[in-house]
Amino acid sequence: LDPRVSQGQRMIHAPNGVLWALLGDGVAQVEFPTRITHFAPSLATGLTYAKPARHQGRLWVNVDGRALRGVYDATGHLLRFVEDMPEGRFLFTLSSVGDDLWAATEVGISRREADGWKLVIPGIANARVAGAARRPEGLLYAARDELGWLRATDAGVEAGRCPMPGLGEVSGAGEAADGAVGR
Repeated sequence: LDPRVSQGQRMIHAPNGVLWALLGDGVAQVEFPTRITHFAPSLATGLTYAKPARHQGRLWVNVDGRALRGVYDATGHLLRFVEDMPEGRFLFTLSSVGDDLWAATEVGISRREADGWKLVIPGIANARVAGAARRPEGLLYAARDELGWLRATDAGVEAGRCPMPGLGEVSGAGEAADGAVGR
């Protein structure tokens, strides 16, 4: 019944009971059975793209190609957002998968570590880390004219790259319950 979400442009329901609404001037989060959080004052006005990601209980937002990290007070209330970018000029994607937060820029794929962002796979531009869960092959990613798997090794993360000429830019990717992958 809150008028702030009555004009939502897009709504996404997360499995943990959170509803995200893309508004004309920001994003809103509705948790059940708790309060409505209004993010519009915390984000820049006139934004053209905002995609939230929840990672380890904290809110991150990809806003017009910039990674913003939520800053919280001692009681867990969101205070503001600060820019927290991996290497690169433009954040293409930001996704939380399991315990990892992944980001992709024109420079490559980065993973958030305790001390900040670490570029783990350079040279794969504008990737989408698409897997909902890890598989034996690793974690699925899709990028311009290629698909592949990210695998943890003793030395870090390696990519199993599969060229896919003609695939082009990947605007969306997902994995079905049966493991099939589509864009």
